Amino acid sequence: MPMLIGIDFDNTISCYDHAFSYAARDMGLVVGCGELTKEEVRTRVRSGPHGETGWQRLQGRVYGHYLEHASVFEGFADFVGSARARGHRLRIISHKTRFGHFDPDRIDLTAAARDWMGRHGFFDAAGLAFDPAEVSFHPSRDDKVAAIVATGCEAFIDDLPEVLLDPGFPSATRRFLFAAAGREDLPAFPTWAALTKAVLA
Repeated sequence: MPMLIGIDFDNTISCYDHAFSYAARDMGLVVGCGELTKEEVRTRVRSGPHGETGWQRLQGRVYGHYLEHASVFEGFADFVGSARARGHRLRIISHKTRFGHFDPDRIDLTAAARDWMGRHGFFDAAGLAFDPAEVSFHPSRDDKVAAIVATGCEAFIDDLPEVLLDPGFPSATRRFLFAAAGREDLPAFPTWAALTKAVLA
């Protein structure tokens, strides 16, 4: 049966590993390291002299100024094509504040994300073929969960367990965690290929 599938954006569709690694070096927060994952950058920055403030400042810059260095996760386009071929509808529902922490440029992060999506073919009929109205950004996690409820998603994919296990998350909506490791009450799917098999089975 065709269903409505909701998908998170940051770290679920968009991969920031290279962006965080590049930005951390460019901002002088990490020195003399090879390519790092986002988690490795976070650990190094938080444990360094800049601490949590440095990490928040880095995040604010990555999601705006350095967004061009982000990529689409491998396998996402194949998932979209397979889902559409089966008649499923897709919505992108994400938590994103308008401005980043400690960002001196005050870049509009929601506008930057939509521009990035446009450059990656999200709104092209011959590409991923999303209608811009099928993409929404919300200023808080509560607002995001409320949007999942209001939209009527029958399945939702997110990289954060706290979203999928939020008390307000609709109980009838199937939960899919996009992560390397899950937990007892929430199994994880580490790749979009694995998600394709699980969600579209």
